[in-house]
Amino acid sequence: MKKVLFLILCLLGLLGCSVQRLNSWNADDAKSMAEKQASIILNDDWFTRSGERSPALVLAPLENFSGNGSTLFDLENALARELLLKAKVRLVRPKMEKGDLEADASFWQSCGADAVLKGQLELVPHPKMMVYRLTLEMREVQTDALLHRSQTEISKPKWQAFGSSV
Repeated sequence: MKKVLFLILCLLGLLGCSVQRLNSWNADDAKSMAEKQASIILNDDWFTRSGERSPALVLAPLENFSGNGSTLFDLENALARELLLKAKVRLVRPKMEKGDLEADASFWQSCGADAVLKGQLELVPHPKMMVYRLTLEMREVQTDALLHRSQTEISKPKWQAFGSSV
């Protein structure tokens, strides 16, 4: 009887070591994604055509379609930081109300912006990986002409051991 209890306890101990949790979006993902996107944005054609003056860019609130329910505040701030560190654009950050996600051109012009950068984060279906895709689109404020469009993805295992920081 003692041997059976000992084996059951050992089995429970081993099972407890293999507890896994779903990997989710975090601040490190936001930083990594922002670094990649800032490089892509600032190395694109639209920037070389902008002339001598640094263009004024509005970073509109990003939309979250990834299903994780968290805000993309970390990603927005990391992207703004990366763009400012490169010192190639001027960022305009207007105070927006909750319903202003679909602000019109006159709203962006009143902020003094040359272009508006909008985007969305989505989760791409994959059986074993969490694949997050950020799609950014930059449009000229006055003409609504598409200046830039890019997508970046990051992948990480869907499950991670409980307690690990990967």
